[in-house]
Amino acid sequence: MAMAEFNGLLYVGTDKGEVFRTLDGLMWWNVTNNLPSSDISDMAVFSGYLYISYSGMAIWRSSDGLVWSPVVGPPPALHPTGFGNAKNHDLHSIEPFNGYLYAGIGRDDVNGIQIW
Repeated sequence: MAMAEFNGLLYVGTDKGEVFRTLDGLMWWNVTNNLPSSDISDMAVFSGYLYISYSGMAIWRSSDGLVWSPVVGPPPALHPTGFGNAKNHDLHSIEPFNGYLYAGIGRDDVNGIQIW
């Protein structure tokens, strides 16, 4: 699971690809909508968006926490699945740093890891 605070709400992602949010920690709403049903690996807030990464090499984002758009993944995503490299197979984490959003990618035993 992953958690992030975004626009005064707490968001939680599950290993089934569901996303819930709360204002008070007591009442929760499912805001999954059109998101993939895959393991959520991480969440990050960057440049006015909440980003969600999936271990299956996808990243989605939302400006309001309700409507989601693909950033990395199959079309119409901005970038192809695995950032266009079939050896990239597991997206572990995303983190903003110095004006960029970084992604930690697992590869095979020979090629190790990459930071995108």
